[in-house]
Amino acid sequence: MSTSPQFNYVLSYDWISSLPTPSNPNFLASNIAGSPSNKTKQLAANLLYETIGSTSVNYSLYSKSVGERAKIVRMEIDTINDVHGPFDCSADWEFVIQPEDCNSYGILHGGCSAYLADACGAAPLALLGAALRRPIWGPTLELNAKYLGPARMGATILIQTKMVGLVPGKTNQFILHVVILDKTTGARILEATQKRFVPKEALAIPAKL
Repeated sequence: MSTSPQFNYVLSYDWISSLPTPSNPNFLASNIAGSPSNKTKQLAANLLYETIGSTSVNYSLYSKSVGERAKIVRMEIDTINDVHGPFDCSADWEFVIQPEDCNSYGILHGGCSAYLADACGAAPLALLGAALRRPIWGPTLELNAKYLGPARMGATILIQTKMVGLVPGKTNQFILHVVILDKTTGARILEATQKRFVPKEALAIPAKL
């Protein structure tokens, strides 16, 4: 049996660039630190908000609630050549833990932290696409997480995300690394690695610079 991912869609850069700028201040480029231009940061933030904020859904979703409350605080690009690397993209988020995010002991639920690692962890991929003006985006293939410690209700956590590179032997599967920390104590709560799939057809689309 083949284990190759099967997806039949390719996003266009025109669609990504047409996404509206959200009113949510957590996703506004003017509130995001880092060296990329505000245009690049906003393009990435719009795509992330479309995904994590579930803007096309008009009914209540827990994932939408989490996405609305996640805050992008920094985006950075140190090295970028093309979609085949080398590249060094990263992004940091903050999130305040509310009662609905916790288990019965008042500790951040593992499902919520895994969702944050997955959804927020894609930020460097969105940033890469925004910087190159190309539709570099796709679903998660794998998410491997290690739970390292608790985070309590009311705490602010820092979600650090970084592009690692391409999966060895693959030209359209990207590796991203995520660390979730307690912002106050610096204690590590979770470390995760995810693999994201981008259709080769999307990678073949010329950049619109």
